[in-house]
Amino acid sequence: MTRTLAVLLRLMPACMVLAFGFLGMRSSTADGVLALGYAKGGPTYGWAAGFSKGSADAAAHALNECRGIKKYNCEVVSTFHDQCFAISSNGTAPQWKSPIGFGLAIAKDSATAAQEAIGQCQSMAGQGAPPCVIRKSDCEGSAK
Repeated sequence: MTRTLAVLLRLMPACMVLAFGFLGMRSSTADGVLALGYAKGGPTYGWAAGFSKGSADAAAHALNECRGIKKYNCEVVSTFHDQCFAISSNGTAPQWKSPIGFGLAIAKDSATAAQEAIGQCQSMAGQGAPPCVIRKSDCEGSAK
């Protein structure tokens, strides 16, 4: 799945939103929400955690964070409960260095989410790219 994700992300920015759907929409109600979009030159993201299950405020918060002041086109790509997420990249917009690496993972614990996100980022960027680091991570509910 990691190679498939990397190929989709390189093909076109619109595929990015579809690709992260494969991470699994855990449920229609959750207290964690991830939003993803494409800024000029690289991905942008937003997240919300600690909201009540089913809160529309969580999605609105994640989308607003993703869109930022430039109002990037963003969509909610996943919701989660009793899980952790991690977002990894080898750059930050607008200072992306080529090749771009980006990874996003949702897992049962923070260590697994971080490991999977870094792996996706490194696979996408390839050898010789700037190093991938965790940009955001958090856990919801009983996950640690």
